[in-house]
Amino acid sequence: MRTRISVFIAALFTVIVCTFGGIDACAMTPVETDSIIINCRNEPEGTAFVDVLFRNREKDKYGLDDGEEPHCEISFRADNENNFKELELGKDCGIARYNDGYSSLLFCKKPATSVHYSRGYGYMMISDMVQNKDLFNYYGEFRIAYCDEKGNVLQVTDAVKAEKNSSNSEYHISADGTSLSYELRAEPKIGLLLLILFVIYILLPSILLAIVIKWIASFIRHRKEEKKQLTDYTQDYYKK
Repeated sequence: MRTRISVFIAALFTVIVCTFGGIDACAMTPVETDSIIINCRNEPEGTAFVDVLFRNREKDKYGLDDGEEPHCEISFRADNENNFKELELGKDCGIARYNDGYSSLLFCKKPATSVHYSRGYGYMMISDMVQNKDLFNYYGEFRIAYCDEKGNVLQVTDAVKAEKNSSNSEYHISADGTSLSYELRAEPKIGLLLLILFVIYILLPSILLAIVIKWIASFIRHRKEEKKQLTDYTQDYYKK
C-alpha cells in the first residue's frame, strides 16, 4: 500500500510540475504583434518573396503619401543557398503597380518595413506605429502575391476575409497555391490563467494533502490494529 501511495504522489507531483512549466512558458512568451507570418506551399517556380495584398480603401490612412517612396527591405534565400540575397526594388516594379482592387502592403502602405522569405516561409515586419490586428481589422479582406526577384507578380491567391479581432495576436497565414487561410494565436486569457493557477497551487496541493493525511491515518490505524492483535495474542499465549 505504501508503495502504491508513493507512486501516485510522485506521478501527481510530475503532472503539477509539467503543467506549471507549460503554463509558465505560455504566460512568459508574448505574442508578436509587429509581424505577419506566411507559410507557403506549391508556390510558383521562381518565387523570391511574398506580399500581402489588402483591399483598397478610399482615403487610406495607412497608404503612402503622394510622391512618397516605399521603404521596405526585401530579402530571400533560394533552396540551394545559405545566405539571404537583398533585393533592390522600387515603385515601378510589378508588385508596386499591381492593383485589381487589392494593393501591396510592402510598396503601397506605410507600416511594412521588411519581408524575409526562405524555403516557403515568409516573415514580414511592420513598424511599431500599428499592430498587425489594426491592419487586418481596417482592411478586412486580403490576398497573398507570389513575386519573383524583379518584383513581377507570378500568382495571386484567392481572397480571405479577416474577422474583427480585439486581442493581441500573431497572424499565421497559410498559402497553398491559390488557396489561402489564416489563424490567430492570441495571448492567453487572464481568467483561464487564474483558473489554471488555482488548480495548480490550491486544488491539486489540497488533494495531495488529503491523500497524504488519509494514508497517514490509515497507516496509524493499521499499526494500532497490529499492536492490538499482538497484545491479544500475547495475552492468550500466557493464559494457556
